Amino acid sequence: MKPSKKVTGIIIIIFALTSAFIVSDKLKESEKNEENTIIEGEIESANPVKSIEEYMINKITEEKGETVDTKDTKPQTLTDFSLSNLFGNYLSLKSSSSVTQENIDQITKNASDQAKKLAQLPNRYSMIDLNTFPDYQKEKAKKYGDEFALITEKYFKQRFFIEETDNEKYVQAYSDIQLKYSEELSKIEVPRSISDDHLDYINNLSKVSIALVTLASENNDPILNKLILNQYNEIRLMQPQIMISISDYFINNDIIFSDEDPGAMWNNI
Repeated sequence: MKPSKKVTGIIIIIFALTSAFIVSDKLKESEKNEENTIIEGEIESANPVKSIEEYMINKITEEKGETVDTKDTKPQTLTDFSLSNLFGNYLSLKSSSSVTQENIDQITKNASDQAKKLAQLPNRYSMIDLNTFPDYQKEKAKKYGDEFALITEKYFKQRFFIEETDNEKYVQAYSDIQLKYSEELSKIEVPRSISDDHLDYINNLSKVSIALVTLASENNDPILNKLILNQYNEIRLMQPQIMISISDYFINNDIIFSDEDPGAMWNNI
């Protein structure tokens, strides 16, 4: 027996609350491998060095009396860049006899802020990419709810028919679905008062697509992985809240979906 729109809607929302669970093992593995990460004045790594001071001392000891070839030491990852930048700033403090805990905390914060900025997942869409309409056009608003639900159901189902068995290819296929999902949602007409919510939702889908591929790859970049994982987890919490806001829009504007309407999904959020 084919499940009703109401039951399907509930399943979709449950899935949204546990977004991307099929790659959770890979993400857990990434969490376990978060090394060499700049957090609140400390560097955690596979070696015994636990503080920035120890890291700097070891670094100076390694390079003391050696000629450094800049071609060979050019940072190749965000981790390399962040630690190299941090080390350079520490040497500047040392040369000016300004090595204090306050200054060390500051250069650490600067390095952390810069890394976060460089690792920020980009927005794929802007407001000019959306077609919007006035909220008083309730028939259009109901159509929006139905179209959103149909597209969501479509890509929800596709996730269960990925045939790739190789881990990275599987994640890539899943990522592609997220990207197509966001692209299709970007083309429907959106009520003006929830256009910001809609924009955030589709941009988050695009960001998840990038995040999953990054986390699944063997990029040997623990700082990048940590920052991407943080953003991914924030999005997982944000998406259900956006859907609740959209559902509230329908309630507040007396837009009603019957159990047989595709938009019945919104009645269960």
